[in-house]
Amino acid sequence: MFTLKDFPLEVLNAFERAFGTTSENRPTAQVWVDILARLESSLIKCQVMPSHFYPKKSGECLWCSFTSKFRLDMFPHYEASTPKGNQWLNDQIAAVLKRLQQIEISDFQGILPELENSLPTPAASSLPSDESSDSLLQTIGIMGGILGLAWMIDSPNYGALFILGLAYYIYKKGDKSELTQQRFATIKNEYTAADNQLKLKFDSFLGRSVYGELQAVAKSLERTVALCMKIDTELQEELDKQLADSKNNLLNSYLDKFSIHNAKISGIGPSKKAKLRSFGIETAADINSRRVSAVPGFGQVFTSKLVDWRKSKEAGFVYKKAQVFDDNEEKKIRDTYNRRKNTYLNDLKSGLKALESYNRDKLIQDAMSDTNLIQAVKDRFQARINLKSLGLVSPPETPKTIKIIKIGFPTKANTVVSRHAKTSSTTKSSSTTKSSSTSTSNKSSPPKCPKCGSLMVKRTPRGVGRGQHFFWGCRKFPSCNGTRSY
Repeated sequence: MFTLKDFPLEVLNAFERAFGTTSENRPTAQVWVDILARLESSLIKCQVMPSHFYPKKSGECLWCSFTSKFRLDMFPHYEASTPKGNQWLNDQIAAVLKRLQQIEISDFQGILPELENSLPTPAASSLPSDESSDSLLQTIGIMGGILGLAWMIDSPNYGALFILGLAYYIYKKGDKSELTQQRFATIKNEYTAADNQLKLKFDSFLGRSVYGELQAVAKSLERTVALCMKIDTELQEELDKQLADSKNNLLNSYLDKFSIHNAKISGIGPSKKAKLRSFGIETAADINSRRVSAVPGFGQVFTSKLVDWRKSKEAGFVYKKAQVFDDNEEKKIRDTYNRRKNTYLNDLKSGLKALESYNRDKLIQDAMSDTNLIQAVKDRFQARINLKSLGLVSPPETPKTIKIIKIGFPTKANTVVSRHAKTSSTTKSSSTTKSSSTSTSNKSSPPKCPKCGSLMVKRTPRGVGRGQHFFWGCRKFPSCNGTRSY
């Protein structure tokens, strides 16, 4: 959050004098006008958000920082509700997504060798002694003693005594060799255990460190990216639906002009027309197969005649855009989606800033101050030195999960809906409107007023018993008296 220190010294001094105890020193209205005029002329326009301006002294856009921190843009781009503003938002999002695609932080495993290199090399310890030479000397001594004894007693069996001594030496050598191999295996196992322990300590450290935070940021960014990829498709679907609803409302308003009472339909006389009226079917807009067939005495033949009559009237309908109403509805839809886009853009910028602020040196410093991790590094280092002093090669390290911070992108990238795509979608919607109007003209949801476009409510005519007849009346009555058959 910014303070007065972010503003020029002239502004800071003016505020200090304004809240001082000496009234004579307080700036006058004209002084304030001059100071603020100079401040306005010195403001810098933000390169990211054209509607943001900030003092040069602050060094960065204060409003972008505010938006990133609180996810609220106090000064959204003034063109955001127009197609041009929508394109501008798309360009901004695309620029951030491009930078996110280039981010890959994958050097976490390289921290361990650096930690080990920063430690002093320990001396070898707990090593098995080489007893093979001692065994040979002992055997030679024993054989010499036996030969000396045989010489003193003048024994002729020197050869047998020599063979006996040699057998004793071979036996002792094999025994000592087996013992040495067991000790070597023990040291190898110690190294493997130290390596596994270091892996656990390192994973635990990463979870507590900036890696865990970056991982959470990356997952949040992936969700936001997925929303960005489909928002334009959702916007176009909403605009198409709004257009279809507008056409349906105008079509129903047009069909309401054709009363069944004045129509000449073969086989449907005054009595049948009266029966239809009693069931709320008075104009062409009220006709559909389901409603007509529910009237007693109207089978498939009469139902088909009424539906065909409606279609003949429907064929004369020409859609003319209700300019003001439709434009306002479209603006509301675009505003809603652009507010969402603006929120996504702020989230992407905030996440990008967090990823770009990753400091590897800071992570290494944190690792150096982690006592448990450093002790695990020392233990494995000691085990490696012990193996090396015996002339043994260190076993392969336990496979570790590769730590990578990278934003996953959906396989299908969303694109800005072009004018051609919008036109083709509109044409498709137009072609399906007439075929679906019969079934959609009497939905359970309230229709819109043919005069002002507001939603309508179900009303009962005066002088008619409750529950017998209904009609749709404008919600804004009495300021608007738009009606529609129920």
